[in-house]
Amino acid sequence: MKTRSSQLLLLPSLVYFFYYAATVCITPYLNIFFQNKGISLAQIGILAAMPNGLTLVAAPVWAGIADYFGLHRRILPLIMALTIPFVLMISVGGTFGALLPAIIFFGFCNSPIMSLSDNSVLAYLGKDHHLYGNARLWGSISWAVVGWGTGWLIQQFGPTPAYVGFVLLMLIAVWLALKLPEPEMVKEVPYWQNLGRIVRDQRWIAFLAGSAFLGVAFTFLVVYIYLFLISLGADTNLIGLSAAAISILEIPFFLSTGTLLRKIAPQKLILFSFVILIIRLVLTARLVNPGWGIAVNLMNGIFFPLYWTGSVNYARQLSPRGMQASGQAFFAASFFGVGGITGAVLGGWLYSAFGAPFMFNVGAGLSLVGMIAFLILGRHVNNWSSKTTLQ
Repeated sequence: MKTRSSQLLLLPSLVYFFYYAATVCITPYLNIFFQNKGISLAQIGILAAMPNGLTLVAAPVWAGIADYFGLHRRILPLIMALTIPFVLMISVGGTFGALLPAIIFFGFCNSPIMSLSDNSVLAYLGKDHHLYGNARLWGSISWAVVGWGTGWLIQQFGPTPAYVGFVLLMLIAVWLALKLPEPEMVKEVPYWQNLGRIVRDQRWIAFLAGSAFLGVAFTFLVVYIYLFLISLGADTNLIGLSAAAISILEIPFFLSTGTLLRKIAPQKLILFSFVILIIRLVLTARLVNPGWGIAVNLMNGIFFPLYWTGSVNYARQLSPRGMQASGQAFFAASFFGVGGITGAVLGGWLYSAFGAPFMFNVGAGLSLVGMIAFLILGRHVNNWSSKTTLQ
């Protein structure tokens, strides 16, 4: 049984490993590269907001095309490959005017990859969908190892190794994605009729509303936590080690999700994740010592594996047959799109006007609102008492 599971997980594990290895070569360092090119902070803010903003549009569009025409196997490697020329454009662009279209087209191609790859992997695993976390953890492993190595290379040789690493690793990810089988094409119900069912489904409304509120609070932490820790006296070396430690901590929790999903419904994993993030935000708002800040920040290694695994499984469960890619895209659009844009803008204003502790307290409050929406609106039409069989 263990040998069969290992063989089944090999291909999706490699897809996640090389895609996230490519991504970590550049995404954590783009703002630094932009600053070194002489781009102003205001312009960097615009460039940084583009990928999250495009998730709101690009993810549902690409996923809708994949579901409508049954082109998942072609679209996933296509958009992976299309990120490469735009990253090369970013590498040579020296002005805001040159970088803006490059980052827009990069975001338009890159933002749906997570949703489409999750959908393809879940379809590939079939009845063993509960093993999703065992494959996804290899993304965390590559993020920690390759991210640390890339940071050292950039310090030694400048940004060139980051761009070269992205191109080479993404090409391997494209080749591996071509080997994923096409998810089942279902035409029992017309696409637009299924889309209408999703829009009217109260479970979806509860799920997406909760995801959006949680996305705002999560973005407060992603965008502003390290600035806050630096203001408390943390150095960049400590922060770099913290980022790697978070990814390493994700590994045992991703591994645990398969066992958890056999015993409980994915909704319960999501609900528990809300609680973890609220506690993290409350503790962060009360920090005065950067060392404790790093320790509190490690809670993300618990939150993200449980939340993400529970959410992708729940999105698949709620999606009508043949609409699974779109379901994953709607989830990503609510969390990263609506939540990411709102969190970046609102967080910046709250931080500037009232300080970081106030902003994190607001984040805890928004997470609580999202949890209540998810719990109250969704629970009475769901069976949360035991694990749910996914489609």
